[in-house]
Amino acid sequence: MAKRARQQVLPDSDFIQALDDAVMTYEEAKDARLPLTLAEKEAKENLILKMQEAGRTHYVSADGIVADVTESRNVRTRRKDAKDNEEAEDDG
Repeated sequence: MAKRARQQVLPDSDFIQALDDAVMTYEEAKDARLPLTLAEKEAKENLILKMQEAGRTHYVSADGIVADVTESRNVRTRRKDAKDNEEAEDDG
């Protein structure tokens, strides 16, 4: 995303360069994040739908990512850790 042009500082304004820079950095980061937030929301809704279609509330991907759908129609994902691997070996 292109950076915005900065406005000229008025001589009588209460201008602090460090604060102005921090505000602009935050605003640019927020603007860059927004499209990703929308993409994440769509991906999350798609995952929930696919889990419901498969009749699953728990799934472990081939890459070891665990997905759990909660009762409130939310989904949580995490990487499978060493403890999970040990439990899977004990069960098998």
